[in-house]
Amino acid sequence: MDDSKYEFDNLDFERRGYFGAPSVPKEAQPPRNWKRTPWYGWAFAFSQAKKGDFSALPHLLSLLDEDIGETFDQAACILLGDAGFGDMFASLKKIMKQREGYDVSFYAADAVADRGKLSDVPLLLELHRATHDFSDVPSVSRMIAHMLRPDGLLPRADDFGNVDDYCAMVEQAWKEVAELFGTEVYLWQGEPMSVRRMAKSIIKKAKEPDFSFALRRRFEASTGINCSAFYNEGRYFQPLSAAAIAEDFLHSPQANQFVDGVRYFFGHPLPD
Repeated sequence: MDDSKYEFDNLDFERRGYFGAPSVPKEAQPPRNWKRTPWYGWAFAFSQAKKGDFSALPHLLSLLDEDIGETFDQAACILLGDAGFGDMFASLKKIMKQREGYDVSFYAADAVADRGKLSDVPLLLELHRATHDFSDVPSVSRMIAHMLRPDGLLPRADDFGNVDDYCAMVEQAWKEVAELFGTEVYLWQGEPMSVRRMAKSIIKKAKEPDFSFALRRRFEASTGINCSAFYNEGRYFQPLSAAAIAEDFLHSPQANQFVDGVRYFFGHPLPD
């Protein structure tokens, strides 16, 4: 099998997002050897997950130890962050600890933060403490902020004189949210995960100057709605199209199928 035909540069959520990812034939079989065909494996796992079958996803975790490349590691962690559950996150947190400071540790941390489980904040804070003075690495503090507060409005780590003061502030914010919802809740921007709230946020944010493609990604991943029209060919945001897609969702029977506090992938509820 020619694995290269399933390889891609990135999941571009300012273009076609998940709908630009390579597809496998309808009757595709799982890879005979996941290590030899990792990109086909990704495409197969994604295809199955869209149908509500998440059994292939753990194979992507084992491939993170194979040094296939940063592009693959990031794509695998994005999919795991959106569609993974249970022990898969125990493995991602293990990668955060064992590969601390390497790119894959930040990709894994992003997946853990995207799941939004409040009890994971202390571990994310540990990674920030260990790597806060590294240059040119993803911002763990930003991941935490987007979990704990609407619009990610926590004070920036750079605004503090030292890392201890910043971590103390985050711990206090974490405790405040935990008192409201408990530590086992799945959060999105400071409140229990809600696909309907995502749609309402899209409508609101479409009227503002800056629109984050991360919001499009979360909505598309949760619902399985093609959000390619959020951006044109030049990767410029299209506010009217984005708002119309979100409004159509809210007025559809589909919206009532989504329960607050539950994670979804392409409309399928994810197990705890």
